[in-house]
Amino acid sequence: MTGGAFFAPAAENDEEYEMGPVGEAHAVQWIGTAGVKGPKWARLPLLTVGMLGIQCVWSIEMGYASPYLLELGLSKSFMSLVFMAGPLSGLIVQPLVGIFADRSRSPLGRRRPFMLAGCLICVSAMMLLGWSREVAAIFGGGQWLAIALAVWAIYCIDFSINAVMSTDRALVVDTLPPREQEEGSAWAGRMFGFGSVAGFFVGNLDLAPVLPFLGKTQLQILSFLTSAVLMVTHSFTSWAVSERVLLRDDRPQTKSSLKSNLKSIWENMFSLPPGIRTVCIVQFFASLGWFPILFFTTVWVSEIYKASVPSDGIDPATFDSRAVRSGARALLLQALVNIVTSIGLPFLVAESGVQPSENVVGYEPIEGNANQGIGLGIANGNGDGHGPQARVETPPNSALWKRTREDLENGTFFRRLLHSFQGMVNHAKKGEWGIPIKGLTLVRVWWISQFVFAAAMAGSW
Repeated sequence: MTGGAFFAPAAENDEEYEMGPVGEAHAVQWIGTAGVKGPKWARLPLLTVGMLGIQCVWSIEMGYASPYLLELGLSKSFMSLVFMAGPLSGLIVQPLVGIFADRSRSPLGRRRPFMLAGCLICVSAMMLLGWSREVAAIFGGGQWLAIALAVWAIYCIDFSINAVMSTDRALVVDTLPPREQEEGSAWAGRMFGFGSVAGFFVGNLDLAPVLPFLGKTQLQILSFLTSAVLMVTHSFTSWAVSERVLLRDDRPQTKSSLKSNLKSIWENMFSLPPGIRTVCIVQFFASLGWFPILFFTTVWVSEIYKASVPSDGIDPATFDSRAVRSGARALLLQALVNIVTSIGLPFLVAESGVQPSENVVGYEPIEGNANQGIGLGIANGNGDGHGPQARVETPPNSALWKRTREDLENGTFFRRLLHSFQGMVNHAKKGEWGIPIKGLTLVRVWWISQFVFAAAMAGSW
């Protein structure tokens, strides 16, 4: 491999053993090393850039599939059944792809064959969605054949893109060492955010006059562009990533793996701890409210546009296109708010109430009196207060920690301000940039967000 890489802690010819249920050992043999080509600064973007292509596909489907189905003549009630494809595909496809990929012995690795196959299926389905009316006309079909082809295309898109998404996420885990996986997940989140903004921004533009050679309608042009982005981004990832290749797998084949996984999910639903169960219940009802946001925002905004903007002297097709683009513009604003919030909130959220119970020990040079300052650090060393010593931070909620906090709260405003500034400087020295708001914990942010969402939904009436 050229260009350097992140390497998994595996030898080039590696044999592992997994113990069976009755104590027998099953050999699993690998060849090669897992890594990412390119300069260090480009490795994580190359590994996760496929997420950008995936989110572009979701953005176009969310923004344009609903108006297109209504234009073909499908009712809104049936349209809701069509978009069951999203959660249904996530429930079925991701475990199934994981099972087959884990056993794959392809020379390309375990993930990339499924990733590239899913991309090809998704591209074909995107083309069929954009040109479903024309394909139906070729076969002499009418409106209902066009609707059937469009619905089939949406199901193919959702099922294939879920397969691609599962392999993209698995590549992050398979390729990066554990210490890099958190940063890899952060980059994946950034790519999802950028893809959402890019997809809705392009969907907001009037592309038909600019790119008439790509299609006659906005959806046709967007289908072509989105397909190109999906293939290009995953081509970069496929080129940059090297996987370990499975040569030998003596583990017994289980024909009921998918059934066992689904059964395990069902059983775990009723054995969750009370706190997690409460969170899941809240998320369940929040998802019921979020579902119409995903697929009906464009329809709702376009209907408001048609009711409030005069259409005198405007071609009906042009007016409808403007209305749909207004819905895409609303989703663009939503994507911008989402990416700004996801990037900015972590800098404002204070630590939660859960604190470590043991002392944190680190080694750092301490100059002068070891116990000077505000009393939040105690140095243990040779006793002279100079040179490298072991620094033990006072554990939170200890007597000294509580007394120090009381002194600060009862002190002057200038002292509290100085302490806050000193805390910001200490965080900056550690590379932890942030201005946490006192009392704004992650739990409270989640709680507030539910009320804001409910109020916004009520305001849509």
